[in-house]
Amino acid sequence: MKHPLIKLSQKQIENVNKLNGDSEIKFDRISCLNCGSENHMNLFTNDRYGFNLTQVLCNNCGLMFINPMMTQKSSDYLYNSDLYRNILHPEDLEKTNTEEWEKWNKLIESLKAGGDPNKEVFEGYDKDSQASFAIINSLNIKYQTVCDVGSGNGHNVRLFQSIGKEACGYEPSKYLSDYGRKKGLNIINGFADDIKGEYDLVLMIHVLEHLINPKETIEKIKKHVKKYLFIEVPVSVDKFQCFQFSHTYYFSLNTFSQIITKCGFKRIHIHHKLRHVNDYGYALFEKTDEKKIHQYNYTQEVKKYKKLYYKYFIKYYIKKFLKIVLTKINPNIEKKIVNIIDLRTLGD
Repeated sequence: MKHPLIKLSQKQIENVNKLNGDSEIKFDRISCLNCGSENHMNLFTNDRYGFNLTQVLCNNCGLMFINPMMTQKSSDYLYNSDLYRNILHPEDLEKTNTEEWEKWNKLIESLKAGGDPNKEVFEGYDKDSQASFAIINSLNIKYQTVCDVGSGNGHNVRLFQSIGKEACGYEPSKYLSDYGRKKGLNIINGFADDIKGEYDLVLMIHVLEHLINPKETIEKIKKHVKKYLFIEVPVSVDKFQCFQFSHTYYFSLNTFSQIITKCGFKRIHIHHKLRHVNDYGYALFEKTDEKKIHQYNYTQEVKKYKKLYYKYFIKYYIKKFLKIVLTKINPNIEKKIVNIIDLRTLGD
């Protein structure tokens, strides 16, 4: 089934067509990362931008992911070229980063002056994008050293430094790591294989969903975790997440928790909240030698997401049918009826 497309600029359309025809991008068919099953149900055959990708649901455990999956070499090529950022955010990257940096200066100065890291963020001018920072500081955990894996230009590093923590970041994009260093932050151009030392708290904020093999990456990062691993990731709760080419995995709270706890962590906090059109999961894990694997009912998980899919499937085709038929009769009636039958089960 086709995923509904968003409105794209001419520049985005050109980049999508370029990526669809790029011979450097190669794919391999894979088994389920969580349970190893090769029994999968196809959900969507393109993403929201029009990339030729197939999203599947594992019929055994309920994990959703792209299959065939982009090879690791292809993924490295995609991210190192920054092509994906130019498609997701076609505006001027330098201008965007500068504006974002300036926007956070007031908040950073308030935190440096002794402001409450919970209140300052949640009463500030961007409650959503820095939710992880506030959540971590509401959990009363003891930590001093912080490593942000996939740190972008360093905003999380700035936040933790502003409350007296020793913070650094690792970022695969040379452009973003260079930007952070120019601003005086300890941002290293690299990723999981390049991390040095151990840290009380390791962050992975909007990283896990981009990885070709999240388990392998978590296992590499584990040796650099002294105490805690905090992850923020989009999750499917009562609707599907938006399907976009830069996300390889589409976790639920259950599949996400089981995969991380299989890597030698126990879950000590998790919750989710709706931001814009997607749900986001926030989870704190503690490093452990004990087996504390999160358990859930595989059958119920699969049943839940198949039900969501068929519900969306029905709405999609009813809306498509009404649009064709009613437009011929009366365009105004068509708009009113179609708006009633929306696609909230998927997201925008």
